[in-house]
Parts: sequence; structure tokens; C-alpha cells
Amino acid sequence: MDRVYGIIMAGGVGSRFWPMSNEQKPKQFLDVLGVGKSLLRITYERLLSRVDLSHVLIVTNEDYIGLVKAQIPELKDHQILAEPLRRNTAPCLAYATAYIMQQDPSALCIVSPADHLITDNTAFISTLDLALEEAKRDRLVTLGLTPRSPETGYGYIEKQPLTGKNKIFSVQRFCEKPSLEKAEEFLKAGTYLWNSGIFIWQISSIAKAFQRFQPDLFDRFFFNFNALASKDNCDALKLAFQASEDLSIDYAIMEKSDNLSVVEADFGWTDLGTWGSLGKELPQDVFGNAVLGKRVSLHHASDNIMVFPEYKQVLIDGLEGFIVVDTQDQLLILRKSHEAYLKNYLLQMSLNDSKPSE
Repeated sequence: MDRVYGIIMAGGVGSRFWPMSNEQKPKQFLDVLGVGKSLLRITYERLLSRVDLSHVLIVTNEDYIGLVKAQIPELKDHQILAEPLRRNTAPCLAYATAYIMQQDPSALCIVSPADHLITDNTAFISTLDLALEEAKRDRLVTLGLTPRSPETGYGYIEKQPLTGKNKIFSVQRFCEKPSLEKAEEFLKAGTYLWNSGIFIWQISSIAKAFQRFQPDLFDRFFFNFNALASKDNCDALKLAFQASEDLSIDYAIMEKSDNLSVVEADFGWTDLGTWGSLGKELPQDVFGNAVLGKRVSLHHASDNIMVFPEYKQVLIDGLEGFIVVDTQDQLLILRKSHEAYLKNYLLQMSLNDSKPSE
């Protein structure tokens, strides 16, 4: 544990969880599971089994520093790395990696999104231990989940079956989110895994990969880190992010590398990216309704996802296949089958709101 650092990426907006998740308080800071803890807090506590408190870093947007401090008050100020702009996961991880390089160039690192659900922590820790050992071989390691269904909302990893040992495989390729037909092919083939977005590597290994495949990012963040970290020079950090492309770590590094390994596992993982994915994880009544709310009365209702404030008394009759989310000043009523349109609907709403009144 002395050498292991943990990076939690917590800077996204989570617009697909509107209206609960918004610019002011994104989903990673919410108790979307109704367990009394935010997704960020749950992720942080999970990592403490293999990462010392002093080695946890949270990378988040500068607007959310207060939220991070409120939910994880144990952290010191220097453990919260603030992004002045959103530029996806590659610049985010270049920044965090450069920070750890200054502390311990021989460190191992676990990288995790802040908003994923893992239900089997014992299996997760066992998988991490395998991955940490594999990373010591100068490998960039990702965790792949054995697919249980033909999901179209996840990226996939194709493993090289003949290379497998103790559930560790070389990576053949990364695959974007597929069509339903393609996802069914992946499931039938048996060589594809869900891409968890959780990574394990030596800091020196990922630094070399940045230098090789993203030299601009390497120069911007690694050569100039002392200036970026200076509280007296906020402009340097902002300029570094402004000059960086919007790139995911998968596209920037992983898809280009030849020292990739994937550990196959099943630890009850779900990317809580949509209301539909959350609905599968919440308790359901005999009619398939997943409800968060203390005073909700349902009649002739089935296959719904519903979230209401605890104080609000609600009666619903005759509703089937809807997502209903009520907050203090916003209301979502959306067919479950139309959830893919939510981002477009929100964009249209924002455009309408920005139009000058006549």
C-alpha cells in the first residue's frame, strides 16, 4: 500500500441523469442508490482497501472542490486536483500522473471513475491484486467484465484467448459501443468483455505511454508541472487545459499501446450512466417498478423508474414504461424506450432558454 496511489475521476456532469444530476451537483455527488452515501464517497471507501488515505487523489472540475471537501473531509487540499476546463480523461490523467511522478516515480496506480456501481467488493479486491501484480511487468492493465447480456451502452474489449493465465489476457482491440446486433455477436463469441474504465499501471509505464503517443500532453503537463501546481499561477494550468484536445484515455493511449493486459472478472459492475442502468440496480416491486420515495402510492402501474423527494406525497395510476423524476424545480417524464433521446431534448431546452424573449 505504501507504493499504491488511487486516482478518482470526478469531473463529469452526468447529464443523462437529469434532473437529479446537473451542472451544480452532478451524479457522482448524489446518493442515487438511496443508501446514505454519494457515489463518490462509495468509490473512495472502496479504494481504501488497497490505497492509503494519504495517496488518494480526486480529479474534479474546479467548481466542485467544495462538494469533494464536504463529502470526503479527510482529504488534504493537495489531494484534490482541480481542472479549470473539461477536456475528457486523457488530459485529466496526464495532470494526475504528472503529480504522482513528482511524489514517487516508482508508484503503482489504480484509476477509477467516481460513478460506477460495484456490488461484490471481495471479488473486486481480488481482481485488483491480480492487476497490480500484472502492472509491475510494465503492462497497462484494464479490468474487463464478463458480459451478462448484449449491452449497447458499454464499450467492449476483445481479449486474446490463447494468452490467458489466471484470468489475465493480452488485449486484441478496444471496441466502441456497438449496435444491438453487434453486441449479440460479441456475447456469442465469448472473447469480448465489457470495458469497465478502471485502469491499473505503474506511473512510469503510463508516463512513457504519454511521451510516446501524446507528446504534446507530455510536454504540457510533465515538463511544466511545478508551474501548473503553483497556487500563484492558475493561468498556467488553465492554458495547459485550453491547449489540450478533448481526448479519452482509451483513444489517446490504450488503443495505441502494445503492452496492454485485461483482467477478466465479475464483481457486480454497472456503469451508472443512465436512468435505465440505475433502475436495474434498485429494488423493484412485483410489477417491475423501481421507486425512490417514502410516500408513493402506485395503482395499475408497471415497469417504471420513479424518483421523488421524501417529503412529497405521490399517487400514480395507470403508468407503464416511464421514467419519472421529480426535484424541487424540475420534472422529467420520459418513456423508458426514449431515454437515448434525453441528451438531445436537454440541448433543445438549453437552446430555447438562451433565445432572447420577444
